[in-house]
Amino acid sequence: MKKYSYDVTVIVATYNQNLEKIFLTLQSILEQRKVKIQIIVADDGSKENHFVEIKSFFYYNKFLDYILLPSDKNNGTVINYARCFEQCKSKYTKLISPGDFLYGSTILYDWINHIEKMYAKISFCDAIFYQREGNKFKPIKVMAAPQVVSVYNKSLNRVRNNQLIYNDLWLGASILSQTELMAEYFREIVGKVKFGEDNIYRLMAFREVESSYFPQNGILYEYGAGVSNSIDMSNVWHKRLMKDWFTTSQLILELPQKHNKFYRRFKYFSNWKINSTIQFNFINNHGIIRIIKELFPLYAHIPMMLLWHLRIYLFSRYTDTEIDDEKINYIFKKVIKFVNNREDDDEI
Repeated sequence: MKKYSYDVTVIVATYNQNLEKIFLTLQSILEQRKVKIQIIVADDGSKENHFVEIKSFFYYNKFLDYILLPSDKNNGTVINYARCFEQCKSKYTKLISPGDFLYGSTILYDWINHIEKMYAKISFCDAIFYQREGNKFKPIKVMAAPQVVSVYNKSLNRVRNNQLIYNDLWLGASILSQTELMAEYFREIVGKVKFGEDNIYRLMAFREVESSYFPQNGILYEYGAGVSNSIDMSNVWHKRLMKDWFTTSQLILELPQKHNKFYRRFKYFSNWKINSTIQFNFINNHGIIRIIKELFPLYAHIPMMLLWHLRIYLFSRYTDTEIDDEKINYIFKKVIKFVNNREDDDEI
């Protein structure tokens, strides 16, 4: 059995980030108990990578197991993450962005135990979405991702269909994976996909990699802050992510296929989605004539898609809207204490 120096590596990807958000996210990682953690902070060519301040933060917290990876230029999210795996010395890896939090001091320990109990290679948890209002963290009710979790740990075939044809995708921030698995899939998309790193999970679904649903709120996710939150279809980031999504679809279609019916449906859906002018959660903000015009051909080619849309519309799964303030305030107060001490030292 291979020996690892750490239980889990947490990779924090940064690009022109707010320093306070970086500190808060790092503090949520340092609060983890019962696991040995390695932290990699990978900056993607920011004007200011804040590595001096981050080193000071780790020194203040007496934490030594970290690596800081600078970059002379902005290469995109995929390359930024992919280069980190050469430095990982752990069995598991968690990707996270500044502003997101690990929710609870034993969440990684409990999550790893769940994965190993389920004999899975990768797992996703639930997330609480929030927005900042000063020092307050306000929970936001949104449709959960994915919508249907009952298929996990039961049917890999249904997982593949749910993710690739029904587009019922995981939230990228909610995932914990075996390091070797994640590294392998990042290598596969480097040079092809630039910003949409979450597309590796679609490739995994096609190959029916053993996955598991961890039914706990493991992540506090900052809503509206990242590029993946772009809801305006004319937004440049939406267009870039859609390009990466379609590129991944083409990669999947070029792989050996076992099921001709799946191939035909997936190919049609991919082409439909890239050309569609409506959001996939089409119920809101679209005229009925426009909806019928765009969706009728889709339903004609994939009849089960109509039942899927009705199911999601009638029985939507939403994120929790309660936050344990003690968990967040504890992290926030620690960061404020560090910042105040640092300012006092600067004055001296």
